[in-house]
Amino acid sequence: MTDLRKKYGILYLSIALFLICAAAAAVMAFTALMTEKPIRERQKALVEENLKQVLPPFDAVEEKSVSDGVLFLAKKDGKPAGKAVRTSVMNGYGGRIEALIGFDLENRVRRIVVISHNETPGIGSRVMERKAVRRLWDVLRGKKAEEGLPPNEALDSYEGKDASKITEANVHFISGATISSHAMLDLVRHAADILKEGGK
Repeated sequence: MTDLRKKYGILYLSIALFLICAAAAAVMAFTALMTEKPIRERQKALVEENLKQVLPPFDAVEEKSVSDGVLFLAKKDGKPAGKAVRTSVMNGYGGRIEALIGFDLENRVRRIVVISHNETPGIGSRVMERKAVRRLWDVLRGKKAEEGLPPNEALDSYEGKDASKITEANVHFISGATISSHAMLDLVRHAADILKEGGK
């Protein structure tokens, strides 16, 4: 009798476990299905927002997939306005760094927005992040925050330079964040290679 109870107990337990897992899988699948479109739309809006920050004014963008990235070709009134490259490198101090880099029509860097990184806060992050700084006096006076990208001495040092000719000597490296600074230089050089590939 005891063996029979054990046998059926295991069977009932297995069926119950199967039903719980099936219900959990169904709920997760439904959630993924319902959130897929809003997530995709949010990501698209974020890319468009970042493109506005790194490119000159435009009214249309063509997206072109290339190896290791995406090339964006912006147009204004049907004429080329600028280019942007979204790509990543894996040699940051914290691993992968992904950025969107805007270029003018002569392949000079316009602006850089780092999309994601894992660099050390307060050290390597100084190379990657743009943080708006507001002084207490400005807040008390009611001065509005400046529009556009907040400054970053490392990222801003690339602006106006020919992407294919950038070297350590003509951009700003942050002291104590040499690996992060080198990774950013590699990222811009990689974006320059993508520009060449996309122009073929």
